[in-house]
Amino acid sequence: MQPKCKCCNSELEKNEIALNKKLIESDLKEFLCLDCLADELCCDVQDLLIKIEEFKDSGCKLFS
Repeated sequence: MQPKCKCCNSELEKNEIALNKKLIESDLKEFLCLDCLADELCCDVQDLLIKIEEFKDSGCKLFS
C-alpha cells in the first residue's frame, strides 16, 4: 500500500517520505506531500526539491 499525505491524501514518493524523516523526525509514521510540507515549513516546494538534491549529493542513504 502506497503511503499517503496525512493532510491531502495524495500518494507519496520515496523522496517525499525521506525528506519528512530528515527534516521532522526519523521515526515519523505519518507524512506530508511536498506541497503540504512546504506550507508547514513556510517555504516553497522548489526549496524542498533543492534540499532533496543536496541530501542526495551528500550521500544520505534515505534518498534514492
